[in-house]
Amino acid sequence: MLEVVDTIEGGFDDAAGRLFFHPGLNLRPGGPSADAGHAEGMGGNRLRWQVKGAEISMAQTAFHPEFGIDEPNQCLEMRFSQPVCAVRLTWSQ
Repeated sequence: MLEVVDTIEGGFDDAAGRLFFHPGLNLRPGGPSADAGHAEGMGGNRLRWQVKGAEISMAQTAFHPEFGIDEPNQCLEMRFSQPVCAVRLTWSQ
């Protein structure tokens, strides 16, 4: 298990955290709540996430392993709804 906690001190109008995933993983929403989901791929491994303190969305982005090379990947975007946002990652094989 890995938990990343992002804290903003002071006021803010709009803030987002982004977690970019390896091109071999496919993100899927769903889980015990609307702020959870999982990623599958790479030999059947499964990564689960749950976010607190933010609204989540998934975006298509690009990974650049070398100059001039673009590989499609996905990003989990977390729009802060309060000053503290936490994302918990768990995995299994």
